[in-house]
Amino acid sequence: MTMMNDSVSRFAGLEIDGVDAPASAPRLAAPARVTAQNTVAPAPAPAPAPAPAPRAGTEGQGEAGPIDTEGRARAITSDGIAAKHGLIAREATLFTWGTNGQWGDAAYKARQELRARPLLSSFAGAVKTAVAAELRRADRVELPSLTYGTDGRLRTKATSAGAVMTAHSFRQLLNRADAPGYAAGYLGSDKLPTELRAPHVNHWLKNAIEIPVKGTDAPAPVKGVLLSKLDAGNARHVYGVVSEDYTRYDMDRVVADVLAACPSTARGSLKYDATTTRWSMDITIGAEFEPVVGDIHRVVLRVSGHDAGGGSISVRLFAERVRCLNFSKVKLSSKIKGRIRHVGANVGAQVRALLNVQGEALKDFADAWRDANQEGIIRDVELREGGDARKVFAALIEAGHVDAPEGADIAVERFFNAWLKEPGYNRADFVNAITRAAHESPWSSPWVTEALEEQAGELLYNRLYLTASQLSA
Repeated sequence: MTMMNDSVSRFAGLEIDGVDAPASAPRLAAPARVTAQNTVAPAPAPAPAPAPAPRAGTEGQGEAGPIDTEGRARAITSDGIAAKHGLIAREATLFTWGTNGQWGDAAYKARQELRARPLLSSFAGAVKTAVAAELRRADRVELPSLTYGTDGRLRTKATSAGAVMTAHSFRQLLNRADAPGYAAGYLGSDKLPTELRAPHVNHWLKNAIEIPVKGTDAPAPVKGVLLSKLDAGNARHVYGVVSEDYTRYDMDRVVADVLAACPSTARGSLKYDATTTRWSMDITIGAEFEPVVGDIHRVVLRVSGHDAGGGSISVRLFAERVRCLNFSKVKLSSKIKGRIRHVGANVGAQVRALLNVQGEALKDFADAWRDANQEGIIRDVELREGGDARKVFAALIEAGHVDAPEGADIAVERFFNAWLKEPGYNRADFVNAITRAAHESPWSSPWVTEALEEQAGELLYNRLYLTASQLSA
């Protein structure tokens, strides 16, 4: 595993607000006489700490209207997080950070596209289910015991039905049998009749014998591991032929590590070639608010691999920043990169260590955006969907900010009924409704009450806990 991090800058120049004295504090009486001898010049007030600023070369100087000061501060904060995690921009924005965009519905459509993806918990479950349905197998074999038929199927014994091979596994088989490098290209050609291919393949399989370095040891058959699984038609095929030293760490195990390393509000998407088992998953944190120029509006952890011995597990981090008034983007790429080979007993530990480092970036952005994201979700529902409070609660559940312990429909109705007692469209009004519902609704377990109240508190950065008497009530 290769890990590089030569960017360890943190936020500098944080401004600490002073505490004003109470208005009722008594004033000190002035001395009766002040002479030149006892006069002391007042100490100059300390200069205020400079406000954080964007990194040099990242901000454009174009002017296009007034600056959204809140958006600019948010963009600078996100830039500090990006610097901490080694995310480097390829180019500067075209306008001053904080400039309001003129992109119409482009940002909203980007939010909707991300919201359509499943939350990480659901995504991870779906990946595990898909792999389990393939009934993957790893069978240790001696290559001379294998036969390749004129029907293009590999058999472990003469009486078996055999299995077709992918082009990748066919090349691996010949390589393990020590066939010449050009053999896989010629014998694997679709233009070559299987009647001609089979005897050549069987020749190399039969002669797959290792000659030991020590002359006293007897020659031994070359060994390998056949990786096979079911296809969409429930027919088994061989997708990999690897050595006994190969350590399997398939995408279902990787996604479990991803789930543990990343925030619950992240969303997942998967590209997967079921034939070759090559895969790539994007774990994404997105801005739920309307961004400004300079805002980092999306951060992606991309994890990819090939479960057939065709490459390492790769982990990369990148982000997108709003570049211009037309919602074009600047890409930020991380200096921290990692590749883990499928060798040795600690492959899983290496994957988890790298994911913990990169997943911390997603957690930091999720924390920094939490307030704006929740406000943005509520505002989107209010402005675009008629302000229906039910839809606000449904959106907060869908975004992963609030649990639905007994199903989304039940939770939404209970939150809504609580909201009707003190209606309002500020974030505090929805938080109060969730807290009220946590206590007053007939949940199946007292632990549900505690979890909901904690989540409601997190919406306002103010954790609340139930007392022992409340839990036993």
